Amino acid sequence: MAIENKSRRLQVTLPDATVQMIDEILAEAGIKSRSAFLNEAALQYASRLKRAHLKRVLRSGYKARAERDAQVEQEWSHVSKEVL
Repeated sequence: MAIENKSRRLQVTLPDATVQMIDEILAEAGIKSRSAFLNEAALQYASRLKRAHLKRVLRSGYKARAERDAQVEQEWSHVSKEVL
């Protein structure tokens, strides 16, 4: 089965200094095009944002569970004292 590789053309405006830096990196790294560079940069940045969001969500979940777990432990502490 063939994988479709659809692309969309976007018009992007960047400062001259940014374009110059990209062009220097392209020449040094042997990257084939600005589009390939910007695609890779966008994918990496989006991935970093997603990981940061996931960390925030997990952290808030950990905190919520920690409070709940401490409450349950306190409610049942008499049982663990009897068993021990």
